This record gives sequence, C-alpha cells and structure tokens, in this order.
Amino acid sequence: MKKIYLSILSIALIGAVVTAQSTENFDSYTAGVSIGSQATDIVPWGGTAGAADDALVSDTFSASPSNSLRLDLGRDVVWHLGDQLGGQWTVAFNCYLVADMSGFFGMLQAEDVSAPAFTTTMYMNNGGSGSDVIAQDNIIVAEGTWFNTDAWNSVLMHVDLDLDALIVWINDVEVFNGIYFGDGSFALGAANIWAPGDTPDAYFDDLFFAEGLVTLGSVDFEATGFRSALNNNILTLKANEEISNVSIYNMLGQEVYNSSVNTSSINIANFANGTYIVRVNINGTEGTVKIVK
Repeated sequence: MKKIYLSILSIALIGAVVTAQSTENFDSYTAGVSIGSQATDIVPWGGTAGAADDALVSDTFSASPSNSLRLDLGRDVVWHLGDQLGGQWTVAFNCYLVADMSGFFGMLQAEDVSAPAFTTTMYMNNGGSGSDVIAQDNIIVAEGTWFNTDAWNSVLMHVDLDLDALIVWINDVEVFNGIYFGDGSFALGAANIWAPGDTPDAYFDDLFFAEGLVTLGSVDFEATGFRSALNNNILTLKANEEISNVSIYNMLGQEVYNSSVNTSSINIANFANGTYIVRVNINGTEGTVKIVK
C-alpha cells in the first residue's frame, strides 16, 4: 500500500496559504427547497432540479448555522469539482449520521456522470451493517466504526493526483493512507453524495474543496466565509459571523495592531510599507491572511 509521508507540520505549512475552489454551507439557501433549484455546483444525479433524486436543504441539523443538505431515501446529488487532472487537493465536509441510518460520499473522475467512474467511496454505516467502510472498485480497503451517530462528524481528505495517493481523517483520526484509485487516470472531477440502502438518512454541511493540502483548522476557517480587501489603506474584513478579535503582525513578529471589538475596517495608513500577517478570530475559529501595504 502506497503511503504519503507528510508530517502534520509540513501539511500545515503547505496549507497556510490557499485559495478555496468551492465551499458550501447551505445557509444562503431556503430550507425545504431542493438544492438543484438553488445551487449551481450541486446538481441531482439525473440532472433535473426538483426531481425525486434532488436533495433538500434542511434546517433540522446544521454543523454551522443554520442549514445543511439532507440525504434520505432516493436522494442522489453530484458536487462539481471542476474536472481536475493533476495536483494536490483537499476535500472536506461534516456529516450528521442519524442512528441506525446510512450515508455515502464518493469521488468521481469526471463531472459528467453519464458513464460514471468512481475512485474512492465511503459508506457510513454501510447500509445499516454497523460498520463504516472505504472502498475502491467495489473492494473494501478500510473498515471500522469511525462515525458517531446522532452527532456531527468531520471528514478531511488529502488527494494527490500526481502520486495517486490519498489520506482520510475522520474526527481527526487517520483511517486510510494509500492509493487514490490505482488505474493511472488520476482525475478528480466531482463527488457523489447519496442515500444508499434501505436505511438512508444523513446530513452534510460545510462542503470544502481547495487546491493544496489544507489542515482541518484551515477548513473550519474557510467555512466562516472570511474575506478581506485592502484599498486606499483601508483593510476591510467580512465573515458570516461576528469577528471576535483582530491582531496584525509585521514580519519581525511584532504586534502592531490588536482589537477585540467587532471590526469591519481598519485604517493602516500609519503602517510602514511592507508585508503583514492578519490573525482573525471568528467565534472561536482562527485563521490568518497575508497583506502587503
């Protein structure tokens, strides 16, 4: 079995600066309405918005307020990831597994599912069997009891398409470290979120896809919707929730600004020209962004 020999420290350094390719927390959508009728990057497997296989946005459970995507009997959607043909990628999501129920998350080589080619698939509670499995080409490559029921579970996957390698963490525990597919195609086009078996009922939230190997903390920070802009010496900060604290450091590690007040704009006209690291705390989740004045 091929393994990726990367330390957590090296992963953190690689993931320190990354541009998100796709994030979905479903909070801007209307609960009770199909996702295919509201989103552009998540579509029903059959291609018709509002059809029986289209998943519904739900406000019953949510990992981040206030909505998630519910997959119950017959629901089957495709999350488009842009048909990637190389490089390193992070895929992450939160999953709420209802007790005695099951869910599914599978990666596909292409967005076009007319002739689907799955790479690595994950079955939560494996159709009610009591075990969770990771499979490739219908062969189980890892099995355990990783998902807690009636609770939110975090899933983080690092995919290296150049090396055909994959690491999977569930609730911060590494459960798989091996090949991504093994057929030499090394493509990642989409993900399938499905409700398989006779007992399907799972909720998915905070879908995250980005180029690079991103740590779970960075994924959580991306889910806050944080963005920044610097224009005419005014640094503008925005997020989905209240910004609890902002501190700014120069490249010598010296703190040049700190505020625990909900801050949306900072005048840095009196800062010397140079590069700064802005550390932001959003309701307990921290992240950093680099700015150049």
